[in-house]
Amino acid sequence: MNCAPWRPGWVSSRARFMGRTADVPAALCAASVFALPSRAEGWGLALTEVMAHGLAPVVFDCSAGVRHLVEDENSGLHAPPGDTVAFAAALRRLMADEALRRRLGEAARRSALRYEPQGVIDRREALFTFLHR
Repeated sequence: MNCAPWRPGWVSSRARFMGRTADVPAALCAASVFALPSRAEGWGLALTEVMAHGLAPVVFDCSAGVRHLVEDENSGLHAPPGDTVAFAAALRRLMADEALRRRLGEAARRSALRYEPQGVIDRREALFTFLHR
C-alpha cells in the first residue's frame, strides 16, 4: 500500500467538517466533490445518491458495483484499491478543475438516473414480460 506521511493538522487546515445535518439534500447541493474511500463496497447507495445530486465522485476501484456506477474519467475518478496517494491525487485534480467537476458531475447525475424507482420497475416488468412468453 502506498501511504503519504502523516502530518498533524494537515486535513483540518484544508477541509471544513460540517458535522451532522438533518437536511442531506441541502448539504449535497453545497458540496463540490464526493470521496468514497471504501476499500470494499458492494453497491454504494450513498454513492448513487451523491451522483444523483450531480457530485463527481472519487472512488477506490474496489468492486464491480463501484465500477458499474462510476465510469473512470466519465462519471468520476478511480484510484487503484488501497493506493491512498493516487486517491489523494484524484481528489486534488478534481478540486482544482471546475470544468472537470462539472463535466463529471453531470455525467454522474445522468448515470444515477438509471436507478430511479420507476425506471427500475419498468425494466423489471419488461424483463418479466419477456420471460413469461
